[in-house]
Amino acid sequence: MKNKISCLNQLFRLTGCKSGLLTFLVDNKLISDASMKMILMEDHNYHAPQICTLLDQLQKDEKIQMVSYEWTLLPEEKIVLTVVGLKDKYEVSYGV
Repeated sequence: MKNKISCLNQLFRLTGCKSGLLTFLVDNKLISDASMKMILMEDHNYHAPQICTLLDQLQKDEKIQMVSYEWTLLPEEKIVLTVVGLKDKYEVSYGV
């Protein structure tokens, strides 16, 4: 779990994709708009742990099919986050 959180923190820092990911979850009715606003109102240090826990729970509840975190540091840093919903897919990458 710690590596997933570190991966999300780095991806959010490098790409600013946090709101895009949360919008994907709202658009697919996986979280409410109020839940998204609550997450964004929290201290930014808690965003990655909250979102990581949320994604794991959604996958456990079979509301999303897959969550994939890929983080390679050498020879160049590359990060890919893929979330596959029941109807849609969200993917964001850095350095690819």
